[in-house]
Amino acid sequence: VFQYLSYRCLYTVGITIYAKYIPRIAFSAEYFKSALKFSWKIIGSRVISRGANEIRNLIIGKHYTTETTGFFNKGLQLPSIISTAFDYSMQSVMFSAPAIVKQYERFTEDFTVYVFDRRQELPPVYKVSDMAEDTVKAINILGLRDISVFGASQGGMIALTIAADNPLLVRRVAVASTVLRIDEKNFSVIDEWIRLAGNGDREGLYLSFGQKIYSQETYEKYKDALISIAKTVTEKELERFVILAKGAQGFDLSGKADSIRCPVLIAGDTEDAVFGIEYTDELAKNICPGRDFTMNIYTGYGHAVYDMAPDFMTSLFIFMKG
Repeated sequence: VFQYLSYRCLYTVGITIYAKYIPRIAFSAEYFKSALKFSWKIIGSRVISRGANEIRNLIIGKHYTTETTGFFNKGLQLPSIISTAFDYSMQSVMFSAPAIVKQYERFTEDFTVYVFDRRQELPPVYKVSDMAEDTVKAINILGLRDISVFGASQGGMIALTIAADNPLLVRRVAVASTVLRIDEKNFSVIDEWIRLAGNGDREGLYLSFGQKIYSQETYEKYKDALISIAKTVTEKELERFVILAKGAQGFDLSGKADSIRCPVLIAGDTEDAVFGIEYTDELAKNICPGRDFTMNIYTGYGHAVYDMAPDFMTSLFIFMKG
């Protein structure tokens, strides 16, 4: 809290000096009435909706087990989670800000949550190490220290690289559906995505996403939605995806594994069709010997276990709190 308040105060002073603008406290009854007249229905509907959801959860929680309630809540979130996951692949995560806020809502009482995207303008070659370096630069600009980092898939590679290269910065690191290194075998699915994107085959790319990232049941249920979403993808977004996907090629952290000194959480699924569960095992064997670590292996959720497993967010929250 002190760190955040200090940063905001320094940021405000800097803006004041740069812009030569001194804010003043003012209150206008007329402006307040005008704003309230416009927004009271929106505020009221949100309050009613939130209250109804809380009552519903209390009733369900009273009559069903924690596991069943978790499945119910995850089911309600499923359409937006799937849409958001594909947005991550093609667009800036900032376009999915409302969904991200909802997904990590329980963390905000104990943590200040930051979501980092790759840079807006990408160079022709942009490796995982470059992504990690850019992220650390942003972290340093924000003045953050003693951080807990979570990343999934390629984001997991970035998170591990940050932890290995900056052991004094990272307090805890959690990764899901990721690898210690990329070789020809575990790059094959990504290589197919690169080919589809390079050919401009939007529908083929999104259908392949759905088949490889999610369970067969989830894929069949949302297949038509994936086809519809694919139609919105632009040529520039395809080009961006290709650069980011190629950035994983040649990734190898095996020589730096010993540099990760903080507690580690590793999550994976036995039916991960992108990398394969054997690479999760390899990661655990190289990262975790003699170190404080937690490993959660699921079955039936696929590569997107971090979105689909109903208890994943709870286990991540418990790990981050330490």
